[in-house]
Amino acid sequence: MHPIFDAILQNDLPAFLGLVEARESSLEERSEEQNTNNTVLHVAAKLGHRELVAKIIELRPSLLSSRNAYGDTPLHLAALLGDVNIVMQMLDTGLELYSARNNKNQTPLHLAFVSIFMEAAKFIVEKTNSVDLDELNFALSSGSTCIVGIILERFPELARKNAWEVEDGSRSTLLHYACDKGDLELTSILLGLNQGLEEALNSKGLSPLHLAVQRGSVIILEEFMDKSPLSFCVRTPSKETVFHLAARNKNTDAFVFMAENLGTSSPILLKKKDQQGNTVLHIAASVSCGSPLIRYIVGKKIIDIRDRNNMGYRAYHLLPRQAQDYEFISSYLRCDTKTSEEVDSKKAERNEPHIGHSEVIRLLKLIEISTSEIAERKKSKKHHVKRGHKSLEHEMHIEALQNARNTIAIVAVLIASVSYAGGINPPGGVYQDGPWKGKSLVGNTAAFKVFAICNNIALFTSLCIVILLVSIIPYQRKPLKKLLVATHRMMWVSVGFMATAYVAASLVTIPHFPGTRWLFPVIISVAGGSLTVLFSYLGVETISHWFKKMNRVGRGLPIYFIKNNRVEDIPAIAKNEGEMPSLARTNSDLAASEGSGYFTY
Repeated sequence: MHPIFDAILQNDLPAFLGLVEARESSLEERSEEQNTNNTVLHVAAKLGHRELVAKIIELRPSLLSSRNAYGDTPLHLAALLGDVNIVMQMLDTGLELYSARNNKNQTPLHLAFVSIFMEAAKFIVEKTNSVDLDELNFALSSGSTCIVGIILERFPELARKNAWEVEDGSRSTLLHYACDKGDLELTSILLGLNQGLEEALNSKGLSPLHLAVQRGSVIILEEFMDKSPLSFCVRTPSKETVFHLAARNKNTDAFVFMAENLGTSSPILLKKKDQQGNTVLHIAASVSCGSPLIRYIVGKKIIDIRDRNNMGYRAYHLLPRQAQDYEFISSYLRCDTKTSEEVDSKKAERNEPHIGHSEVIRLLKLIEISTSEIAERKKSKKHHVKRGHKSLEHEMHIEALQNARNTIAIVAVLIASVSYAGGINPPGGVYQDGPWKGKSLVGNTAAFKVFAICNNIALFTSLCIVILLVSIIPYQRKPLKKLLVATHRMMWVSVGFMATAYVAASLVTIPHFPGTRWLFPVIISVAGGSLTVLFSYLGVETISHWFKKMNRVGRGLPIYFIKNNRVEDIPAIAKNEGEMPSLARTNSDLAASEGSGYFTY
C-alpha cells in the first residue's frame, strides 16, 4: 500500500500534505486492498476523516466523480457512513453527484437509508432536485417514515403514481399501500398533502379507504373520518358501500365504528344495495360473520329484514348451514318475515275463505271475551291499582331494610375502629422504661379495669356484627328483618359498652384537683341524660306502634301480608283459600305504620 494511505488511515494531515507536496501524483493512487480500487478520497470518506476529505476535495475536485471497483463514488461511502458533514462538503461542489448509481443501481440516497444515522439521508433529500420511485420505495422498506414525509412534501406527484402493489396483487397509489399495511403515520402524511389521494382508485376500482375497511383498521378509519369524511360515500365498481366491505370481511369493529360516527350518512349508506340487490344484512348472513354483528344490524332498525335481493332471496336464505349458531341466527332473521300476505296466499291455495287481519282480531275478541268477563276485568283493574300502591310501599319497605342493614354495618365498623384504637393506646399513658415498659400507668385503678372490660366487649361485639352481616345475605324480607333485629340488639350492646368505656377512661384521665372535681359528674349527667331521653322516646314509639297493631286487629281492619312477592290482605286471601292465615305470617308492622311511615325495632 502506498504511504499516502497509511497517512489517511492514521488521520495524519501533516504527513499527508508532506507526501502530496513531495509528489502530487500520489493523489491519483488507488488502494489495492481487497481489490476495492478506492481512491484517497474514497478511503478518507469511508473512515470519516473530515479534514482530510476537505483538503483532498480542495486539491483534486475531480476525485468526487471517481468510482471504485463496486461503482461507488466517494459520496456513496460517505452516505453509508452517515456523516452529514462530509456529505455536505461533497454536495456543495455539485448536486450532479447525487444521481450517480453504483453497480447495484443504488444512489447515495439508497445507502443513506441503510445508515444508522438518518441525518445524511435527510440532508440529501432536502438538497436534491429529484427522487425516483425506487428510492421512495427503498425508504418505505427501511422504515424511514420521517424521510418519506420530507420526500412527499417536496415531490407530492410520487404519491399519485400507481407503482405499489398490495396483497391482492392490484397496482395502486402510495395511500392504497399505506392503508393496506395499516401504517397510520404514513396515511396521516399522505392525507395531509391535499393531493386528492383519497379519491384515487387502484386497478380493481377500490379507493384507499376501501382497503382500510377490508383490513378492519379502526385507527386508519379515524384518520379518514377526521381529514376526508366524504370518502366514506365512495362505492366499489359492484356498488358495494364501506358497510358491505366491512361485513364481507367480518370486521365488526370497523362496521360499528362507522355506523356510530358517520352521523346522518350512516343510515343512508346502510340502506344501500349492491349490484346484486344485496343489503348489508344479506352480505353479513352469506359470510356467516356471527350473531353479534347480525344482531347489531337488525337492532339499528334501518334495514328491513324482509328485503329480497335480485334473486328473490332474503337474508336468512343466504346463511350457510354449516355456520356457527345456524339455528339461532336463522330464527332471528326469520322474525317478522311471515307477513299477512303470505298467510292469505297459503289460504287461497287451500281454497279457504280470506279474512283480513283486523277481522280476525275482532272475531277472536267476540269469541273469547264475554260481557261478564269484561265487567270482571274492569272491577279487578281497580283492585290491582290499590294493590299496586301496596306493592310500591312493600318495595320501599324492603329498600329501607337494606339501608338499615348497611347502616348497622358501618356503625359496627366505626365502633370496632374506635375500640381498637383505645385498647392499643390506653388512657393515662404507659411506662416508657423499666420492667413495666409499655404497660398502663393506671392499670391498678378500678376505672381502668372497667374501661378495659367494656372496651373489649364493645370491640368484639361490633366485630361479631360485621362478620354476621357479611356471612349471611338474606334475599327475602322476613329473614332480613330477623337478621336486623338481632344485629340491632347487638349494636346497642356494643354502643352501651363503648359509652361505659369512655366514661371510665374519662375518670382515669380527668385530674382530681379541687378545681376539676365537677367535670366527672357533669360528664355522667350529660351521658346519662342524653341516653335516657333517647331510650324514653324509642320506648314511647314502640309502645305506640304496638297499640296501633292491636287496635287494627281489634277493629277488624285489613292486615296485609306477602304472597307471591305482592302485598295481599287477609280477608281477600281467606275468601280465596277458605281459611284465615295466622298472625305469624302477617306483615302487621308495615300495615300499622302507614300513617307515620316508620316503625322501631
